[in-house]
This record gives sequence, structure tokens and C-alpha cells, in this order.
Amino acid sequence: MSKTPPAPASAEALAREGWRLTDDALAQAAIEVARAQAGLQGALRRARDAPQRSLADVAAALEVAAQHLQAALRRRGLESFGKIGKSAVYDPQIHGLEWGRAHSGEAVRVTAPGVRRVDGETLVKAAVRPIRARATA
Repeated sequence: MSKTPPAPASAEALAREGWRLTDDALAQAAIEVARAQAGLQGALRRARDAPQRSLADVAAALEVAAQHLQAALRRRGLESFGKIGKSAVYDPQIHGLEWGRAHSGEAVRVTAPGVRRVDGETLVKAAVRPIRARATA
């Protein structure tokens, strides 16, 4: 008597599982953001006594929340790109100017990260501003 191999999972079942994992990751991120918010409120109350310690607690809570959000992105095959404050070479396909003008290849400063699929499709352009050369005296 031969065993029949198990039927492959349906596309619908796979999609449901993918969304379940994403929902779990986003739920965890929402919890961490709520904790960070509560931590910030507590830090503000304690700031009179120990401002350095309070700010360190808030920074740590925000870091945990950011890690959970990045995990949720990865589970959906997404990634963020562009680190706030860093310079980049302007590419209108992946960068959105907040103000001013820039031509392809010019230096810009990232003011908010973008989000793309791991295959390279940009979903949200990274926000950037032109970097202007400083005048020399």
C-alpha cells in the first residue's frame, strides 16, 4: 500500500499565513511603539531629576520598536533605504525632493527613508533635500 503525498498548500492558505505573520509582526511593533510612547511620557516626568537616564530609556525603547518594524517589513519582502542625515546621489526614481531642485547625480541629504520591495520596486521614495555648496569667504 503506497502513501499518497500530501496535497500542496493552496495559494490562498499560503497568502493567509503570510498575512498572519505580518499581522503578528505589526502587532508586536505597535506594542513596542506604545511602550516607547509611555516611556517618553515617563521620561518627561522624570527629566527634572535625571534627564540623561530618561532620554536613554526612551532611545532604547524606540530602537526596539524600530527593530520590530524592520522585521515586519522583511516578512513582507520589503526594506527601508536611506538613512536620515546621510548624503546620497540624487535619483528621481527613488528620491522625492522636499523642496528645491536637484539633477540626477547631484548630492542630496536624506530627511526620511524610503521603502522598496526586495526586487527593487520603490513603494515610497526617500525624502531628500539638495545639498548646497557653502560659499567660501
